[in-house]
Amino acid sequence: MNIKHLNYVVTIAQERNITKAAEKLFISQSSLSYALSSIEKEVGQPLFYRQKNGVIITQAGEKYVEAAQKILHIQDELMKELKIFQSNTYIRVASSSIWGTSLIEEIIPKFRRKHPDAYFELKGQAELFYLNAEIAKGNLDFCFLSLSSFDRLDTNMQILKKEPLFFAVPSNHPYCRQNLSPMIPATDIATCFSSDTFLLSRPGSSIRKIADHIFSVLDFAPAHIFEVNGLRLTCGMVAEEEGPAFIPESARFENDRIRYYSMDPVYSRYNVLMHKPLNNCNETEQSFYRYVMNLFVL
Repeated sequence: MNIKHLNYVVTIAQERNITKAAEKLFISQSSLSYALSSIEKEVGQPLFYRQKNGVIITQAGEKYVEAAQKILHIQDELMKELKIFQSNTYIRVASSSIWGTSLIEEIIPKFRRKHPDAYFELKGQAELFYLNAEIAKGNLDFCFLSLSSFDRLDTNMQILKKEPLFFAVPSNHPYCRQNLSPMIPATDIATCFSSDTFLLSRPGSSIRKIADHIFSVLDFAPAHIFEVNGLRLTCGMVAEEEGPAFIPESARFENDRIRYYSMDPVYSRYNVLMHKPLNNCNETEQSFYRYVMNLFVL
C-alpha cells in the first residue's frame, strides 16, 4: 500500500468508473485496473463490484476510502507545511571582518522589513579558510569578507567596496606634533617610525598582506612587531601609545589619543561577498543576493 494506490482508490470511488478515473489520473485504464486488482489482493477482499457501466463500492471499499482520504489529507497538510518551511529556510550568513559584521547588523533588519518571511542564522566571525570550506560543504550561504588586492578572487566572490587604509598613530607621537596634514607620504612611515613598534594583524590577513607590501616597497623592516588579533583591540593599543598601525576605514575608532592619516599613495582592501552557487539558491536567497549587490556601486 502506498500513497499512489490510496489516491487511485479514492479517485475510482469519486468517479464510479475505472475508465473515467484513469483519465483523471492520466494513466491507462488497463494500468489502473491492474493496480486495483493488486490493492484488493493485498487487503484480501474486493473494494468495488465491477459492472458493465461502472463500479459499485463495497462496504470494505467505503472503509478503505474513508481511511485513505484521511491519510491523503494529512499528506497534503504535511506538504504545505514543508513548503512553508522551505520558503522560510534560514539564510546562513557569516563574516571574517568588522566591516562584514557591521554590514550584517545594518542590512538584515532592512532586508527583513521588505521580506518578513526571511529568517537568518548568523555565524560569528571566522577565518577565511574556514568560511571557504563551509561554503564548499554547503554549511554556509553567504559570507562577507575583506581581502587584500593581492588575494585571488574566486568565481563565487563579488567585490562590493574598495576600502582605504589609514595609518593610525598615537596622537602624542612626535610625528603628530610636527605634521598637521591629514595625509602621510608612505616614505615617512619608514623614515619617521623606524624605531617604533608596529601593531600588525596576524600573517595572512588582508591588512597584514598590505602592510608587508608597503614595507617591501619601502625596503623597510619595523624595529619591532606586536601582533594583535582584532582591529578594535589594535585601535585601543594605538590609543595606549603601544605603536602605530594600519586601520581600515570601517574599523576607525575615534579617539582624541589617535591620529588617523590618509596614505599617499592610497592603499585599499576589497570588501567582498562570497556566496554558494547562485543556481543552488532558493528565491529568498536570490532576493538577498540581489539586495546586497544593489547596495553597492563600484
